[in-house]
Amino acid sequence: MRKFLNNDKGVVFSFEPFKKNYFRLVENIIYNDISNIVPLRIALSDSIGIALISKGEHSGSESVIQNGNNKIYNLSEKCFTTTMDKFSLTFGINNIDLLKIDAEGFDGKILEGGEGLLRNQKIDYIIIEYNQDTECTSKCMDIFDRNNYDVFYIVRNSGYLVKELNEYPFDTFKPPLNLLAISKFANGRKKVIETL
Repeated sequence: MRKFLNNDKGVVFSFEPFKKNYFRLVENIIYNDISNIVPLRIALSDSIGIALISKGEHSGSESVIQNGNNKIYNLSEKCFTTTMDKFSLTFGINNIDLLKIDAEGFDGKILEGGEGLLRNQKIDYIIIEYNQDTECTSKCMDIFDRNNYDVFYIVRNSGYLVKELNEYPFDTFKPPLNLLAISKFANGRKKVIETL
């Protein structure tokens, strides 16, 4: 990831809708003197509008809520939402090198909002958390499959990938795992992730 953060040619858009976390993000960008990160206080979703944010049990576990099925600890903020497709179109982004999603169970909604980019293989690499047997993970896997992405499990602290969960070395297995989805065209564009 550091390769992308320190790349003078690229821009990193960082979406953080929760006010406290957004200001912490801005402070870190300033403190680390990183000039190519654009912090945005907006949530990516499958629709454009306004959503509610639930403050989780601990810092960093805030989650966008759009229905009544989620356990809400403390409903604390509203946020604007947009889709990846709309955001990319608005800002003239034709291709995304790396998309990292950690949205506390909202990952599938974010991917649904990027179906146009995914269908056209315009996102080279996607990293998400994998929580076995959850609705969110099932939705993400369906989206990757439907859009012909190759999916690998990132083996923790090793720097290598495995294709099947039963190939994962269980001495390092500790949920949640991270998944790497790769576009069919990523290698043709000669874009390689050297370190994760």
